[in-house]
Amino acid sequence: MDQMDLRKKLDYTIQEKLTKLNLSDNDIGDEGVKALAEELKHENCKLTSLDLSWNEIGVKGVKALAEALKHKNCKLTSLDLRRNYIGVKGAKALAKALKHKNYKLTSLDLFRNDIGDEGAIALTEALKDENCKLTRLNLWYNKIGDVGAKALKEVTRDKNIELSL
Repeated sequence: MDQMDLRKKLDYTIQEKLTKLNLSDNDIGDEGVKALAEELKHENCKLTSLDLSWNEIGVKGVKALAEALKHKNCKLTSLDLRRNYIGVKGAKALAKALKHKNYKLTSLDLFRNDIGDEGAIALTEALKDENCKLTRLNLWYNKIGDVGAKALKEVTRDKNIELSL
């Protein structure tokens, strides 16, 4: 099988068959996530669960992913971004996507991404939005202080969201 045949087979598999994909610990980085984000926008993409933990993903990659999550064809309901490098800017990009009418995620794992209080506050504001569908949010080990933790706990309690800090 040549490279073109393999690419076509992978495209078909991602777009037509897969509902869950675990790519954890593959060092795909920002460029890999950008390519994957394009696939998430395809009308035939069936992915509902995506694990991208431990992949050296930074701000550029998570911004591309956040844009894909807002696309009408994206069907993801569960996203695992544990132990990447999204930081405050990445958290803000995801927070903006959380408010979008097409956003479908119900579970988001951001364990150990150094989002701090600023990222936590951005997520808190997004959680208040009527379009936000999250029911589970993991923010352990993100350097979130008292201010961010208090704001998160209040909104998650009011909206019955399972929060891990």
